[in-house]
Amino acid sequence: MDGLVWIKQEENQKKQFIPDIFFTKLRIFNEEYNIHHFIKGGENKQYIELKYTQNSFAISFIAMDFVNGENSTYSYKLENFNNVWMNTRTNEAQFTNIDPGDYVLLVKYNGSEEDSDENRIQRIHIQILPPWYMTLYAKLIYLLLILASIYWVYLFGKNKYEQKKIKITEQLNQKYEKEMYERKLRFFTNITHELSTPLTLIHGPSERILNYKGSDSFIKKYAQIIKSNTERLNTLIQEIIDFRRMETGNKICHIQEVDVSKIVSEITESYVELAEQNNINFGSEINPYLKWNTDYGCFTKILNNLISNAFKYTPPQGYIKLSVSIEDNTLLLKM
Repeated sequence: MDGLVWIKQEENQKKQFIPDIFFTKLRIFNEEYNIHHFIKGGENKQYIELKYTQNSFAISFIAMDFVNGENSTYSYKLENFNNVWMNTRTNEAQFTNIDPGDYVLLVKYNGSEEDSDENRIQRIHIQILPPWYMTLYAKLIYLLLILASIYWVYLFGKNKYEQKKIKITEQLNQKYEKEMYERKLRFFTNITHELSTPLTLIHGPSERILNYKGSDSFIKKYAQIIKSNTERLNTLIQEIIDFRRMETGNKICHIQEVDVSKIVSEITESYVELAEQNNINFGSEINPYLKWNTDYGCFTKILNNLISNAFKYTPPQGYIKLSVSIEDNTLLLKM
């Protein structure tokens, strides 16, 4: 015997073979595709890109085990969807209604002698794209629209507030102006009442002078002027009082037949002295028997205002003519 061979039994152990795993096919709604047509990215980070309408799919894989292939099983899990390992005797992992997002498919091969610590795990990244209305750009647009809407609501509310503020200010100003107007009108009304007494005291003596038999024509002429002007002042005072009544709704018009010719003659006569003082040629033209249905007070006010304005805007050496007539059932006063 030329030599001795010693074999240690515990060292003669069979080492487990762990084959590589390859992804082969992609099936989407029963349509099979070459998985490499969907792989994106570089060598360092490759991933499968699917549309949101392709969220139900199956991925096929194979382990190159020619020794124990018939007795082998696979385990797989989809990270970020289900972190539990699923065992299968087929070489396919199926998924249904996966939400858009990023996932990682992990597949491991279990040979006849399972040892999970030594089994090689193959992985591939899967990205399911969101629909266009859930993309980042769409969300940015939504955010901009929301911000624009908030800003529009802010501007709208601010504008409404400003309009309301302006309206309240206008109402307060109108109320203040109305109160001031009422105060002024009340003041002038009170003044006119106070003027009535001295005018009455002037009017009475002028009538006594006119009725006195010892008064000559010169005295009577100017006494008549004093009387006419006091009556005119009383008329103006009455106008203010009537205007106040109209403002408060207490003025009532009394329509009756009046002698227009007589009223016009009396009022124009009271302006003769004023015409002479200002060297203005003043005259009237009216039918002597003209009558009309109207309110006496309102008619005299209109006539006095018309003549007063004519004298106000007529220069010395000027000419004023008042004509009164009825045309088409309408009383016309022309200066």
